[in-house]
Amino acid sequence: MKKFFSLFILCMISAMAMAQTGGDALINCVWNNTSGTNKIQFFKESNGTYYAKIVWLKDALNSDGTPKLDTKNPDKAKRSDKLMGTSVVWGLKYEDGKWADGTLYSPTKGMIVKGSVTLNDKGQLMLKGTKWGISQTETFNKEALK
Repeated sequence: MKKFFSLFILCMISAMAMAQTGGDALINCVWNNTSGTNKIQFFKESNGTYYAKIVWLKDALNSDGTPKLDTKNPDKAKRSDKLMGTSVVWGLKYEDGKWADGTLYSPTKGMIVKGSVTLNDKGQLMLKGTKWGISQTETFNKEALK
């Protein structure tokens, strides 16, 4: 019986590890950009696409203690929204080891661009945005959920 129980536990741990491979490798953790200014968290939609929102900002508050707002958003109706919790990635589809066909939003620039995500050989998330044929990539390190 002890062997069966040990084997069962081992199988459960293996199944949990496998659940975080493939497309779901983005979720159940927080991604910290290498400049240390923000953290994002990815979620999976019911339609199978992925999105991310800001879950931490180094400078989340203005000097008067009020939350920073999304003042550069191209949608004027959203400029009074708090930056914390803002969706910055949406519509990513997982295929052939990468996430593509998504949309990225840069609150610091007020730009919406086409985007993709890959994981490099160090396990870092590479978030690539492209507009008018010009691309920029930001690197994020994985951090366990607390």
